[in-house]
Amino acid sequence: MADTEVSLIARAVEGDERAFEGLVEGHKDMVYNIAYRMLGNAEDAMDAFQETFISAYRNMSRFRGDAKFSTWLYRIALNRCRDMLASRRTRPAFESIHEEGFDAPAPRSGGESDTDVQEALGSLSSDYRTAITLHCIMEYSYDEAGDIMGIPGGTVKTYVHRGKQELRKILER
Repeated sequence: MADTEVSLIARAVEGDERAFEGLVEGHKDMVYNIAYRMLGNAEDAMDAFQETFISAYRNMSRFRGDAKFSTWLYRIALNRCRDMLASRRTRPAFESIHEEGFDAPAPRSGGESDTDVQEALGSLSSDYRTAITLHCIMEYSYDEAGDIMGIPGGTVKTYVHRGKQELRKILER
């Protein structure tokens, strides 16, 4: 962890809002992209993004430092996305719009086939979708993805393998 981030965390734990804003700035793109990839649309991703940082701010005193701050924060984001997915009654409607005024990069778009893959990804179980999102799309190692998900890296590898098998079946239809 960089000295600046350690300093920002220490000051944020003490209630320094500017320090917390610095942490938001350093992690906003990844939190938004995780949420977008998990939820499939910009509006829900923005809700999860905001709720992630609200939760992190309220719980800064619980950050113990035994994991990287990013791991702790991304786990909050994933849990929020899982909660949102569990509360949905129908499959998500995937959009390719990007919120105006938000300067995080829009997720990569590859045209029609990207839409098909995104829809197929949305039909996977939450664990498979999360593992594929973190490892294949966001390029975390199995162990890093496991830290974020709170499971062993070997389990992430299994989820990625099984998730890819399911994706192939879905996309062949």
